[in-house]
Amino acid sequence: MTYELLDSGNGKRLEKIGGGLFIRPAFYAVWPARLSSSFWKRAGFEFQGQSDGGKGRWVRHSPPSRSIFFIEYSGFHFECRLTDYGHVGVFFEQKDQWAWLEKNTYSGAQYLNLFAYTGGSTFAAAKKAAVTHVDSSGSVLSWAKKNADL
Repeated sequence: MTYELLDSGNGKRLEKIGGGLFIRPAFYAVWPARLSSSFWKRAGFEFQGQSDGGKGRWVRHSPPSRSIFFIEYSGFHFECRLTDYGHVGVFFEQKDQWAWLEKNTYSGAQYLNLFAYTGGSTFAAAKKAAVTHVDSSGSVLSWAKKNADL
């Protein structure tokens, strides 16, 4: 697995994604962080902004972090990118839903995945069924195609 939530607190979460460390907002994390501030300072990127739901920006803290990288997560391969909304191309909390889909999808069935993003749920259901993958963003559909090719 190439994702791990290392710590959270003070309105942020510290995540290991692939080989890098990232800080992203977690407004619900109102408690103090557990790990030391020196450990948090190891993060290569931190997402800042988006307090009103709009775009924010990634701040690079230390090289050699990359803004595009590849990971394996829950048996699937993804290209990850740092987006203007603080996402990286995978909603890691969906892992349990993907496992449910893999277990409960009917062989030979047809599924419609709306708001399909970069493909995690599509890939889980597609192990047994035909899936129509729909998203309103052309760039995200291209991104999902890259992930399917991976």
